[in-house]
Amino acid sequence: MVVGDPPTSLDNGGQNCTQLVAGGGSRGGSRREWSRQERRAYQRIRSGLEKHRGERLRFLTLTSVGGMRKPISKAWHVFVGRVRRMTPMRLAKEGYMRPAELLRYYRLEQLRKPLKFTYFKVRTTEGVAGVVHAIYFGDYLPQMWLSHVWEDLTGGAFVVDVRACRDRVKDVGRLSRYIVAQYITTQEGEKRFSWSRDW
Repeated sequence: MVVGDPPTSLDNGGQNCTQLVAGGGSRGGSRREWSRQERRAYQRIRSGLEKHRGERLRFLTLTSVGGMRKPISKAWHVFVGRVRRMTPMRLAKEGYMRPAELLRYYRLEQLRKPLKFTYFKVRTTEGVAGVVHAIYFGDYLPQMWLSHVWEDLTGGAFVVDVRACRDRVKDVGRLSRYIVAQYITTQEGEKRFSWSRDW
């Protein structure tokens, strides 16, 4: 998704995590053994999925541009801080959500509380100045707001892709293998991963 998509399209049209891994549970179709880094990533991803079983999982990709205002790793750090300081009421006040949508995505007691954002992140060297692929559990984030925040932090990278799983995670092992295959084993160049304390 890019800027201009309706903000309500994200969680309504999310992909089905069960279908997502159907046939994709192998190690990226490759028979090679995983590296130590890939095995560590798998274990960390799996433990987070187990801990948050029953919560909605979302996939987030943030791109880069030439002449980045901040290195992508620093932009990510500031981005996480902005997400965790935002509240649903402020999103509506700043025009990123209609007031009528608030109770569709948040409970009444959440409206004035900071958004929750628990993540596992992979930073790769693909693209102009790197790409961030993250999976996260937490609150709904309007795509337009994400695009504006990321563009502000990077000085021009506004393409943000965010997708939600409609169903609950059922096969943690298989989904973990899918994530490693998609975001770690198949990526070229340097890869670094990190996670939030509550992951």
